[in-house]
Amino acid sequence: MVYLVAAVVLVGALGLTNLVLTLGVIRRLREHTELLANRVPPGPSIRQAGETAEDFTTTTVDGRTFRRGDFADGTLMGFFSPGCKACATQLAQFLELAASWPGGPDRTVAVVMGAAESSRALCEELGQVVGRVVREGEEPVVSLAFGVNAFPAYAVVDADGVVAAGALNMEALPIRATA
Repeated sequence: MVYLVAAVVLVGALGLTNLVLTLGVIRRLREHTELLANRVPPGPSIRQAGETAEDFTTTTVDGRTFRRGDFADGTLMGFFSPGCKACATQLAQFLELAASWPGGPDRTVAVVMGAAESSRALCEELGQVVGRVVREGEEPVVSLAFGVNAFPAYAVVDADGVVAAGALNMEALPIRATA
């Protein structure tokens, strides 16, 4: 009988220890999940005001050559990726802004990062409003020129490729000051 009581106490103590440790692990996992969800890449995710984009030459989805020297003053740029949830959330806002942007389609550019098959629909949707759409796959020349390391990213650029404003979301882009 003594052995039975000792065994029950031992099993109960082990179960309680297991429960406490499991609750601690769950709490820590929740903290890590929250940290990862709110993680912003270190440093700016796109060139900031006053910085100049590096030289680049690429081709738009409709076959036109596009260079850094092709910008007009006050060009609106958007950088997107097809699997990006934030891109999908902010796309309608970008399209609405691009449709009413001063200078029309000639002053709007969209850059889509992704393989042709995964980014085709996004490129087509952007192409209905935006003047120039660039699809970047293995050679992200425009994204590298603008120092983009997170999506979506937005910029307003002058004719020399100097960034007037850069941001990771539409709300942070000081549109009124640059449009």
